[in-house]
Amino acid sequence: MCTVDIDKPLSFEQLEEIETYANHIILQNFKIETLYPSSRELKKMPLRKLSSKIEGDVRIVKIDDFDYNACAGVHPQSTIEVQLVTILKQEKYKALNRITFVGGNRAISLAKSNQKFARQICSFLKSNEAQAISKIELLSKSSGELSAENRKLKSIISDFQVKDMIESAPSIKGVKIIKKIFKNSNRFLLPLKQKMTLLTLKLKSQILK
Repeated sequence: MCTVDIDKPLSFEQLEEIETYANHIILQNFKIETLYPSSRELKKMPLRKLSSKIEGDVRIVKIDDFDYNACAGVHPQSTIEVQLVTILKQEKYKALNRITFVGGNRAISLAKSNQKFARQICSFLKSNEAQAISKIELLSKSSGELSAENRKLKSIISDFQVKDMIESAPSIKGVKIIKKIFKNSNRFLLPLKQKMTLLTLKLKSQILK
């Protein structure tokens, strides 16, 4: 897993474009060379960046005529050896923006895993990849509507439960004693608790008046 830090966030479209271009370069099978140029030769090279703190011999990694970079890391002999690059995520990192990506066998394994996942989703939704997103959005919308309706029904049921508890509660010297035991599995417990809390606060405010 590798990271690159840049000074500003990129859009999803920009990240896709970068990933596509990187894989295009990989497929060109550019030769990668390691050079140790003289100071005079170094000044003539179109380097992307070279720290002013570097002293003595500088190791330059040359990717055909496409890129020259000062680097002491390990490199393949050609771009085709990288096989594939896949961007995983983009996130804020200190004052910069960090892009995380994988290459080689990891990228290929991830592509296979994503393809398998996509097939499973399409099979479950009984749709092709183009239709899958629309169906997921529709399911999400329907789920949200059902959740809202469910909350509304729980609130109505809780109102009836509170009313029933008050009406059936025994009175001692004109004071209603409400007592009821609920199981933790009762799905109406939370809305009922909220209703009882509001009722208690309302009664307290009436007493204070």
